[in-house]
Amino acid sequence: MEQAIKISIVDDHPAFRKGLISLLEELPHFKLFSEANNGKEFIHSMNGDFPNIVLLDLEMPEMDGIETTKYLKQHFPQIKILIITMHNDESWAMELMKEGIHGFLVKNSSLEEISNAITSVMSFGYYLNEFITHETIENLVNGKFIKPKFKQALLNETEQRIICLMCKQYISKEIAEVLSLNIRTIDFHRKQIIRKINARNSNGVIVYGLENGLHKKYSYKPKKK
Repeated sequence: MEQAIKISIVDDHPAFRKGLISLLEELPHFKLFSEANNGKEFIHSMNGDFPNIVLLDLEMPEMDGIETTKYLKQHFPQIKILIITMHNDESWAMELMKEGIHGFLVKNSSLEEISNAITSVMSFGYYLNEFITHETIENLVNGKFIKPKFKQALLNETEQRIICLMCKQYISKEIAEVLSLNIRTIDFHRKQIIRKINARNSNGVIVYGLENGLHKKYSYKPKKK
């Protein structure tokens, strides 16, 4: 009998974790190794044993997905990392791949896609969803993927707060409510940010925010998935 794949789920929303566990329990070749609220809790749960693959959220308290990825790549390179998030943009996924993850899923993925993603990561070393083109994968594998070149712009506090909220999955209307500003003002600031940092779109702004630690600068809670 083929040995079951040991899986850890790291996400700061218990309801999402439980729902994902319930889905995976329908598949006989997967075995839950552990669940954790953040990267720090997950790392402490490994005591002489570790999972084959971890399904890892990005926005978490104490130790987020990027910090956890960097730690695992240094100390536990044998663990495969499958990011599961709300974002579905190609440039976003490629930035995460450059950090060393092995796969990328959006949180509304079907059970079949989740199963295929885990199996693909374990068998071939990577999995990317339908938003990612084969050409991009080939460029990544062949070392031809070019990382976006952002400008290190001087951003005011409102712009930094907007980036922080964007990283935490707030839409313009919600950002306007949090900052007590008009939605048109938020859209104006968003365009200014894109111009200042030389991003192509809003997803580039999120990548910039993560790279420069703006997602942790203010204590806004991530939007619930």
